[in-house]
Amino acid sequence: MDATLDYLETYLDVVMVASGGQGADRPKREAQAIADYLTGHGVARSRILLEDQSFNTYQNMENSMALLQKQRYDLDAIRLLVVSNGFHLTRVRMLAKRCGLQIATLAAPMPNDWGNTLYCYSREALALVISFLLDRGENAAGSCFCGALNF
Repeated sequence: MDATLDYLETYLDVVMVASGGQGADRPKREAQAIADYLTGHGVARSRILLEDQSFNTYQNMENSMALLQKQRYDLDAIRLLVVSNGFHLTRVRMLAKRCGLQIATLAAPMPNDWGNTLYCYSREALALVISFLLDRGENAAGSCFCGALNF
C-alpha cells in the first residue's frame, strides 16, 4: 500500500481501484482496508473506487473492469497500472494479456523475511500454473480487467 501511496502522491490526477473481497478469516473487505489506509494517509476518498466482491486475481480484473466501465472510463483510452508484490506481477501480466489489455506494473517491496518470501514465491508458482489453466472465462478477451492500482 505504501508503493501505491507514493504513486498517488506523485500523480495527483490518478484515480485508483482498490480491489478485493473479504475472506472468512479477515475482519473487513480487502478493498475497504486499502481505501482506509490510503485515506488515512491523505488520499482523497474521491480518488478511490471500491471493488469489494472478488476473491482472486481473475475476479479482481473482471470486477474492476466492470466498475471502471460503469464509471464511464474508456479502457482503450486510459493507461492502467497495477501495483502489487513483485512475485504476483507475472500472473497479473499474463491475465491482462489474456484479457487484451496492455498494462504497466509497479512492484511493491517485500519485507526482508526469507521465510515469507520463499512461501510467497512458492505459492505464486502454483497459482500461476492454476491460473494459466483455469482463468479463461467465456469471453476472456473482453470480460476481464487488470488495471488501475492494486490487486
